[in-house]
Order: sequence, then structure tokens, then C-alpha cells
Amino acid sequence: MQVVAEYLYDILTKATVVKKRIHVLIFCNKTDKLRESRKDISSADTTDEVKLGNPGETFYFSQCQNRVTVAEGAGLTGNVSAVEQFIREYVKA
Repeated sequence: MQVVAEYLYDILTKATVVKKRIHVLIFCNKTDKLRESRKDISSADTTDEVKLGNPGETFYFSQCQNRVTVAEGAGLTGNVSAVEQFIREYVKA
């Protein structure tokens, strides 16, 4: 789960993603669980990053400059209506 959290952090702090205000969908498949905060943020490469949240405070997705949508479903059973809705709303043809 830490690898996924680090990858999400990389996406949300990438300057081009923030500048273009790219909408991000976090899809929790069946048993995946999403934490509201991430306390152990890697400081590996911050050359092309935008800071998230306020130092010393709990992070919330609402603090992101671009829209983050969190949805759940089950890919195996075809319960992906949240993904379909996200694509209809935010992906340009």
C-alpha cells in the first residue's frame, strides 16, 4: 500500500498535473481501503513537485488544487459505474 500511496503523491504533486488542473480518480476496488491522511511522505525527488496540504496538519484531498474524486466498486463484477461517470464528466474526446 505504501508504494501506491507514494505513486499517488507523485501524481498529485507533479507540476504539470497541478498546472493543467487534471482531474484524478482514485478507484477503490472491492477491498481496497483509502486512508484520509498520509503521514510518511517520501522526500526523494522534489524538483518538479507542488507541496500538498499544510505542514504539520492532516492532509485532505480537498486541499489539492486539482479535483480528486474517490469512488469504489468491483472490477470483477463489472461494478465500475463510478469510473464510467468520471470518464463522461472529465475525459475529453
